[in-house]
Amino acid sequence: MAALIGRPKGSPNKSSARVDLTCEIRGYSSIDAMIDAAEIALARFIEDTEKENTGRISPMESNACEYLKLYVKIASDIANFIHPKRKAIEHTQLDVTKDMSPEQRLTAMKHAVAMLELQVKKPDGSGTP
Repeated sequence: MAALIGRPKGSPNKSSARVDLTCEIRGYSSIDAMIDAAEIALARFIEDTEKENTGRISPMESNACEYLKLYVKIASDIANFIHPKRKAIEHTQLDVTKDMSPEQRLTAMKHAVAMLELQVKKPDGSGTP
């Protein structure tokens, strides 16, 4: 077996390691920057909405809608840091009759109905559980 060459799986490459180190030295956190940007967008949304409501600017001059869209986008990006994305799960149904002939399927279904009828009927024959 040949010896493995290169960096271990999951470890950062040189460029990523350099960026990580630079961010650490400068005290930069992308999540903090995103939170700051979201707070600014929300503040601008509130500011423009108040200006609209007091008549200082017209709705056409306002950027409130754009600030709100930006805030929601940033909040969504922040959520990706906090909550991991889930993988889609394929739901399949077990078909035990797929290799049976039509006659065998009919017989199996009749047996299944008979079993259900036995479970539903009470000994007095009332048919209610």
